[in-house]
Amino acid sequence: MTAAGAADPGWSQYWAQGHLHSCPTTFSGFYGPQTQALWQRFASRLGPADRVLELGCGNGGLLRFLAGQFEVGTEPTLIGVDAAQLNPTGQVGDEGAGATPRFTLHSETPFDALEPTAEFTGLISQFAFEYGATESAWDAVEGAVAPQCNLCWVLHKQGSRLQRVAQDECVVLRTLLEPQGVLERAAQMLPLLLQAATPAGRQALNSSPAAVATRSHYNAAVAGLMEQARALTHGGYAEESLQQISVLLGSVPQLGRARAETELQQLRSGLVAHLARLDALCASALDAQAIEQYRARLERLGFRSITVSTLSEQGEEMGWVLEGLREQ
Repeated sequence: MTAAGAADPGWSQYWAQGHLHSCPTTFSGFYGPQTQALWQRFASRLGPADRVLELGCGNGGLLRFLAGQFEVGTEPTLIGVDAAQLNPTGQVGDEGAGATPRFTLHSETPFDALEPTAEFTGLISQFAFEYGATESAWDAVEGAVAPQCNLCWVLHKQGSRLQRVAQDECVVLRTLLEPQGVLERAAQMLPLLLQAATPAGRQALNSSPAAVATRSHYNAAVAGLMEQARALTHGGYAEESLQQISVLLGSVPQLGRARAETELQQLRSGLVAHLARLDALCASALDAQAIEQYRARLERLGFRSITVSTLSEQGEEMGWVLEGLREQ
């Protein structure tokens, strides 16, 4: 999710697609049962008088889930901030567009823009704060929380399944995007596919050494990518990407060259943005020393009974969990 400071435009584009969270290639819906159980336990400590702030809320998937733990009208005030431009439909709960929103999202609001209102009795974040835990962000958090505050953060962990999947997807993406990689070779296929739309064109292509070489280069790039993906534990993203490219190439006669080139460029831009998000995930994942620094920092902010644990789903580590209570 989107952290402090100026938002990468790629995140705004991502949330515009309506995603609930930042790991759609790993989980559909709202993560898994252990993650849901964690947030259900947190919700059990809240009442209608509480004000809960989510840092890096994205399209409000977590806030929507928390609101669903309460009868309508009994939920705490739920507010999310994110540096990106969010999908406006995320501001409405599951009741539909005509219902009273059960939570509020604030787009283009980085962490360090929080007002020092000392009003929030609940502070949450899920795979978000670690992306932009700057000094100014920590200072803003301190000013936003009330003297009494429940905290629950889920943070990326080095060696977690999410980081390992991201690392493998980065390998696939770099191969797709490299010079003379699949995308570049696919672009070279466009005029051939247009020419192949007629019998005469196909016949001419079959006798053209240049056309044969172009097809050979494309097929070799695809084969190389698939060989690389098979060597990866989480290489399935290669097949998904190749399917998108294949569908586009199959539509070239209907699209025409200009439209096909535009769509291929849009696909490339999307992959570049996805790579940037995954690189940021890998860079933000915390090791044991870093999570201890977070714990110590929260202690300096007045939080006590701070626990550090590991969140797992289906026997695999997903991230760190930090929980604590501020009482001043």
